Amino acid sequence: MIPFYLLLIFLILWHYKDKVLPAIQNFISGTTTRFKYPFWAYLLLPVFGLFLELVGGIPIALVNLIKQLIK
Repeated sequence: MIPFYLLLIFLILWHYKDKVLPAIQNFISGTTTRFKYPFWAYLLLPVFGLFLELVGGIPIALVNLIKQLIK
C-alpha cells in the first residue's frame, strides 16, 4: 500500500505544482520555521510511518490467531 500512497502523493503534488514549487523554494532558500527540530527527528518519520502501517494489521492477525486456536 505504501507505493500506492506515494504515487497518490506524487500526483497531488504534480497537480498543485504551481503552489508547491514556491513553498519548496522558500524552504530551500533558508526560511526557517518557528520551531527547530534536530535532524534525527526527521529521520524517524519514515520509521513511524512504517510502524503505523504495520499496527493496522495487528487486529487482523489477532482475529486469525484466535480462529486458529478455536479450531
